[in-house]
Amino acid sequence: MSVEQPVWCHKCHLRIAPYDLQTVFRSRAYHRNCLLRLVHQQAQESQPRRALQMEKRKQPLVRSIRKDKSARIKAENTPVD
Repeated sequence: MSVEQPVWCHKCHLRIAPYDLQTVFRSRAYHRNCLLRLVHQQAQESQPRRALQMEKRKQPLVRSIRKDKSARIKAENTPVD
């Protein structure tokens, strides 16, 4: 009979029974339900950040191109003494 080391869930810190379903995610053991809660929580937290990052990526590029273009047009239209 082999003796198995006890495995502990990284989220709830309870022992995972040998007959229980366990999932290893990023080198850490979780109960199946604990992992689902963790992934869901991370997705909810990162969703607003992703939206902000996408806005930041799009807006400054458009604005900087417009500013560069308007600066070039002004430079071309200014009379040279």
